[in-house]
Amino acid sequence: MKLNDFDAGWPGVVIFGIMAAFVFGLTQTGQQLRCELGEYFVPPKQVHVIGPARTQVLVVTGNRSDQARIAMTMNPRGYRLLIAETKATAQQLARSAQKDICLIVVDSDLPQSKTIAASLLSIVPGAKIITLPHHPDSTELAVLLLGAI
Repeated sequence: MKLNDFDAGWPGVVIFGIMAAFVFGLTQTGQQLRCELGEYFVPPKQVHVIGPARTQVLVVTGNRSDQARIAMTMNPRGYRLLIAETKATAQQLARSAQKDICLIVVDSDLPQSKTIAASLLSIVPGAKIITLPHHPDSTELAVLLLGAI
């Protein structure tokens, strides 16, 4: 093997090196490989998850579909629902879980919904309150709820 034979292959090595740098530096596959390889060399970090201080949502409605849609929006986000269908039940739940309620949702179709909302806000003064519009669709309901949390 002559020295000139070895020197003739350097352009191929440079092109291969540039391609490898492109794959590892710029593509999604390269990023995944770097992440997977990085896990072997870096010790795992301890993660402490701190949830919201007040994790309950008081829902005052007799409409089962609204209850289900509120639960589908709030439960995956770590919130627990307290469901009340009457003013008396809502007030009892608000008094018992006063420190844990962060959001109150009142159905506008209930008789005296404004009075219910005001009485619950006086029991849980730091909570946000939402009055549901007449027959909200799932998207409108989710926007209202997520905007309040």
